[in-house]
Amino acid sequence: MLQIQILFDVKNHDMILKTFRTHSHVNLLKPGETRFATQFIMLERLKGSKDTLIKTYIDPTLTESVSNKSNAYKNLFECAKDLVFDPHFWIEVDYLCSILEPIIVLLRFSDNSLKIPVGFIGVIYYKYYLFTLKLANFAFRNRNHKSDMVSLANKRWLELHSPLHSVGFCVHPAYISGI
Repeated sequence: MLQIQILFDVKNHDMILKTFRTHSHVNLLKPGETRFATQFIMLERLKGSKDTLIKTYIDPTLTESVSNKSNAYKNLFECAKDLVFDPHFWIEVDYLCSILEPIIVLLRFSDNSLKIPVGFIGVIYYKYYLFTLKLANFAFRNRNHKSDMVSLANKRWLELHSPLHSVGFCVHPAYISGI
């Protein structure tokens, strides 16, 4: 993915990292192989750091420093800089985040570390229902992507669904009272 190129350019080169940190109070995150949803978390942080990345790549101190580096370093810097200033790249980042966000919200909600009581399976079902509505109404650029995502979500629903879980949804106080 192209955003990884920006991250490694910033994180692995001292002068770029130093300049980035003068413009930001947060760090960019690198993807981890074992952490779930790393790509989304990384994209989210990258999206939030857009203005800082732009300030970093136009900083005169950094530009001067790069001019004294090797051609390979200059090429890497220019490639990452072009990406940061490419509006199509940021449109892609927004698009990917908007596809992944409902899934991540559902997964964060159902994460065991939140200590949700067992009786709240109904809430998780409802969140899954909301997720499927968002998925069905999402403006995918490619019809095949939409059918693949909906098919995958429906398949997962069939794997996880049971009558007992449906009862958990029906007897949850929030849904009995009509909230």
